[in-house]
Amino acid sequence: RLRQGGVLVARHIPMNLLTRRWTFNFRNHRKILVVDGAIGFMGGANIGEEYLGRGDVGTWLDLHLELAGPSVVHLQRIFAEDWAFASGQPLQGDHYFRPLESPGDIVMQIVPSGPDDESQVMHEAFFAAIAGAVERVRLMTPYFVPTEPLRTALETAARRGVEVEIIVPGTNTKPFVRLASHSYYGELLDAGVKIFEFTPGFLHAKALTIDGRWSLIGTPNFDNRSLRLNFEVAAAIYDADITTQADILFETTRSRSEQISPKSWRKRGLSIKVMENFARLFSPIL
Repeated sequence: RLRQGGVLVARHIPMNLLTRRWTFNFRNHRKILVVDGAIGFMGGANIGEEYLGRGDVGTWLDLHLELAGPSVVHLQRIFAEDWAFASGQPLQGDHYFRPLESPGDIVMQIVPSGPDDESQVMHEAFFAAIAGAVERVRLMTPYFVPTEPLRTALETAARRGVEVEIIVPGTNTKPFVRLASHSYYGELLDAGVKIFEFTPGFLHAKALTIDGRWSLIGTPNFDNRSLRLNFEVAAAIYDADITTQADILFETTRSRSEQISPKSWRKRGLSIKVMENFARLFSPIL
């Protein structure tokens, strides 16, 4: 129907059993909208009924950014590269890329990552951010299956006195991922990390704030698939005012969440622990 209406549509690595393109990895998980080369949107929200709160999981909480200024050019360049890869058609000319606008007063970077990079940009960005935190780390993510380096970074930060708080969904759209996520709680709680589960619905926001000074907001979940296997994009925003807004959202979400008690967490049944540990075996591909 989109094509019939004149919309150009391309698929990123479509599934085809008759060719070598059969892999389930290397998904394009980016969410990018650029209007007239001047206004950009990015963040956690896809296009679907559930993102309007019309799904069966209750309240759908997400986080999206509206951008203007030179950062939009970088965002559109990422889209143009993806479009050229998926369609074989380059986007060129002033019709798409307008002259650069004067910059505002917010310093930020558009950070793309993907399996085509020699370095694991997003994984390294999260690790460096947590390892460099001095006062507090606040993380919101719908899917929490940390790599071993990131788990160690979170625990080490908490043990050296950094306030580390994590909010995840209380109800997950992927139950197996939820089991794997729970398998990490005990170690993190023992290290002093505070974990909250958002109960009114599904938390789909993806944000990391560091020391109230800067934030990383975009599409990556806190799992191996997003940080190493998917094509993702995030905005690193070096601005205390924007970070304060993200922290206020975090605090509002935390007030609607239930904190996991280390004491009660240790009382889980043996069968639950076995299922969680089994799910953890699949962490590298979740």
